Amino acid sequence: MKKGKERGVMNLLKSLNYKIFTPVAIFIVAFVIYGIAAPSSFASFTTTVKDWAGTHFAWLAYFIIVACVFACIYMCISKFGKTKIGGEDAKPEYKTFTWLAMIICGNIGIAMMFYAVVEPASFFSSTPVFWNLESETTAAANMAVAQATFHWGGFNWVANMVIGFTSVYLFTNHGMPFRPSTGLYPVLKEKTFGPLGTVYDVICLIAIMGAIITGFGFGVMQFSTGLAYNTGLEVNNLMYIIVVAITLLILCFSSARGFQKGLAVLSNINVAGYIILLVVLFCFGPTLKLCELALGSMGALLDNFLPMAFNGDFMGDGDGWNVNNTGFTWFWTLVYSPFCGMYLAKISRGRTIRQFIAASTVVPTCFLFLWFCFWGGDAMNMMSFMNINVMDVIGDWGAPVANFVVLKYLPLKWLTIPMILFCVMIGFVTLVDAESNIIAGMCQKKIKRNGEAPVALRLFFCAILGLGTLVCLFVLNEVGMASLQSLSVTFGAILAFTSIIIIAGVFKLASGSVEERLKTPAGQADLERALEFVED
Repeated sequence: MKKGKERGVMNLLKSLNYKIFTPVAIFIVAFVIYGIAAPSSFASFTTTVKDWAGTHFAWLAYFIIVACVFACIYMCISKFGKTKIGGEDAKPEYKTFTWLAMIICGNIGIAMMFYAVVEPASFFSSTPVFWNLESETTAAANMAVAQATFHWGGFNWVANMVIGFTSVYLFTNHGMPFRPSTGLYPVLKEKTFGPLGTVYDVICLIAIMGAIITGFGFGVMQFSTGLAYNTGLEVNNLMYIIVVAITLLILCFSSARGFQKGLAVLSNINVAGYIILLVVLFCFGPTLKLCELALGSMGALLDNFLPMAFNGDFMGDGDGWNVNNTGFTWFWTLVYSPFCGMYLAKISRGRTIRQFIAASTVVPTCFLFLWFCFWGGDAMNMMSFMNINVMDVIGDWGAPVANFVVLKYLPLKWLTIPMILFCVMIGFVTLVDAESNIIAGMCQKKIKRNGEAPVALRLFFCAILGLGTLVCLFVLNEVGMASLQSLSVTFGAILAFTSIIIIAGVFKLASGSVEERLKTPAGQADLERALEFVED
């Protein structure tokens, strides 16, 4: 038994691609040590770098996100839209509801819970300058929901889908490496499979691991704060350890069972929980007012769609809102996009590209619109008509408490509060499960054609992400988590430049020029080199 375990560990270590794994491990460990040794300096450094990147390159992030929209439209209207992911003989691996549930839960499950109340309520109580609206009015309420939906809805999902799609398409349809750098192939061609591709993979991996640890940490903080707010328990390191330990057990169980029996099942359960929460918010909240808010917010979103998408601040009189809010969100999106896009395309095997685009953009946007409308609407109603200052409670307890404040003043809290605690935990389980599988796949020397990484490697990365989260929470606390988020967002600014190449490649892919090259001797040589990274 002992020798068997030793062989398993040795095989795991042999399977790693150390050209990618080693620099990532060194970088992350170095920054964690820096944070532990000098937390104030660490926080100051990361915040300064993030602010500099935001000030100088937020405009570029806006352009990149809009360019993704045009790339998405081009894929839809071209003949390429009829192409199946995985080849013409590929069949869908998941039923439609399960597929849609996995799309929602594997992408922004943590963000939609964390910001459900915070964004609409804060926008409503303190309106951005560029709105030219008085706070705490009907117009402000409509724009608050519209702005939150804009941040986490269509544009966010389009960017995630477009930037990671090419990698999975070329992997499933042509056998190229299962790595973010494969998305560079339509433009860089054979140079993709050299040092340039490796550097890009390393940058993506550092960014996503920092982002996942940050998101995981915020999820743990939200769960712990909600538990403390409703039970009187103290939020401390012991609570964090218990929450992370329970989460890791569920995560490892799900990851070991694979997407079909693990992530798919949890996603179905979680979306069912989301739907129940929405029904409670709608039926036991101000139902008529929520209908009015939905109507008004939809109009505000349609009316202000372009101004929000191109929100420049030439005169500098916008209080930096376009950088610190929308710009920050776009950088955060660009950090996740290579891996989220790969995950979304991977679970869409057997679907046409048009089906994939519709499922990855329209469906989540509609769901999130209702999500922000009902959560934000209930919160704004409490602030305006029930003399419950939600923002004051958030000021005392922090942003993680926001959802629990709303549920505290609604009926059935004996049901809804345990349910939201459950949904929060499963939300970050599904996110980490989805992303760790992609990370494990790209860190192998070779990967199977089905894109499924070995169980041992998936569990290895689940453990790394969980322990990394625990270290940051235990030692660095909230300041450290915010610093790590700032660092990840800075990498989003770097990825904005490489995203230009990816998006240009999407246009080339949709035009058919990549397929034509792959039929030539040069293209065949590229495929032979790519096959070195893939095994049957």
